[in-house]
Amino acid sequence: MRILSWNVNGLKASIKHGDFEQIRKLETMDVICIQETRTQDKTLVIQGYHHYWYPAEQKRYSGTLTLSLVKPENVLYGIGEPELDREGRVLTIDLGRLYVVNTYVPNSQGSPEREDYAELGYTSDERSHIMKLLDDGFVDAFRYLYPDAEHAYTWWSNRLNKRKEGRGWRLDYFLAGESLKDKIQYVIHHQEIKGSDHCPIVLNVEFSDEKYAAQYTDAVQSRESHEAEEKRLSEQWERRKAFFVRYREKLEKLQAEITIAARMRDNEKVRKLQISLLEDIRFEFLAVERVVSMNAPPGSDNVKWRTSADMMRAVHELDWKTFRASPKRIIEIKNKITGKVRRTGILTWHDKAISLLCKWGFSPVEEACADRESYAFRPGRTRQEAVHAMANLFYGNDAPELYVYVDIKSCYASVQHKWLESACYADEGRHFDLRFAYNHEFARMLSETDSDRRVLLIGGAGFSLPKYFISSFE
Repeated sequence: MRILSWNVNGLKASIKHGDFEQIRKLETMDVICIQETRTQDKTLVIQGYHHYWYPAEQKRYSGTLTLSLVKPENVLYGIGEPELDREGRVLTIDLGRLYVVNTYVPNSQGSPEREDYAELGYTSDERSHIMKLLDDGFVDAFRYLYPDAEHAYTWWSNRLNKRKEGRGWRLDYFLAGESLKDKIQYVIHHQEIKGSDHCPIVLNVEFSDEKYAAQYTDAVQSRESHEAEEKRLSEQWERRKAFFVRYREKLEKLQAEITIAARMRDNEKVRKLQISLLEDIRFEFLAVERVVSMNAPPGSDNVKWRTSADMMRAVHELDWKTFRASPKRIIEIKNKITGKVRRTGILTWHDKAISLLCKWGFSPVEEACADRESYAFRPGRTRQEAVHAMANLFYGNDAPELYVYVDIKSCYASVQHKWLESACYADEGRHFDLRFAYNHEFARMLSETDSDRRVLLIGGAGFSLPKYFISSFE
């Protein structure tokens, strides 16, 4: 039985940077113990393993995860100590005749209250705790096999750049029961694997159990079959990827046809062209690729397409005829300046891809039929067109004498009404009362202030010229 243990110092970052690809290249592990996950998101880490999560109650802190190739008979969370258990530090799986205890022990940080649970460091009290475990019958697997080994470090200070200097500590251990010590075959410290201030360690121990052996064989065969399917899907994606440029050209031509049909008011042709776009697998590939490139947070299903096989599988799952939207994942965003909390919903990646396909079919109609003088959220309009239209508004007999430029980004980032009251002035330093200044109400109010004035109201998102809405009032 091979068991791997790794303190990843943040699981999300480790997955994002591809650190687990290094683990996949090692021999197949029976059990993988991960410490310091620091996440509440229960994502798929490695295909073919049963995942058991024990996150801390506090976000972005502590937490353990155990992956087991064979489904355990039982899983135990914690040790019955509420102070430690709320930090998700001890996770035990029962494999029948063997328990694997995944433990992320706290650093005492000089606190007497935490020293009873602390990791081995260089204080005498901390060292005495590890010695007590050894006296109780546990065996330090590495020292049992290699009593004279030097520089067998598993942790290096990032802050002091000690890894390059070859100066670290051995903070990661396999402690085995007395009955297992003669069955320990090897312990490896994979110091070559980067991605954390700790390195992974691997224990190989002889474990004879007929029931487990049968389950292990089935699990390995299932995993190998899954890996073969993953390889097949990955190859399909990579072959198609070479034609994406052609697919984009085809999409542009089809959208042009839809635009022409919309301008000719040929609704039947528009509908047929839109359906052909939605059903063309080439554009499904582009939709999946686009969603992956956006790398947005996952939706309510907590699914992200990370591999070529994931993307190929997503293409097969896109079907606009049977589509039913998933609930959005609701998150709250707090403004650091005002303290205001804004709620927003996040779509699943599958729903984003379907939305993109629909957008590609509908946007040509929208662009063909929209007001030629509108510029807000119009991907078909250029910055130069917006500037040209604004320049025309400022010349001629109907040019406005007074205009108000509203920085919408700053407006929403602060208390809107107070910002407007402090930023908008009339002649001679007189303030407009803008507490109820919305749309036509604003126009009426300005007109009542001076009926001879022509007013141009411009609302922009920061200094982003394309996102203008322009209205003129007399």
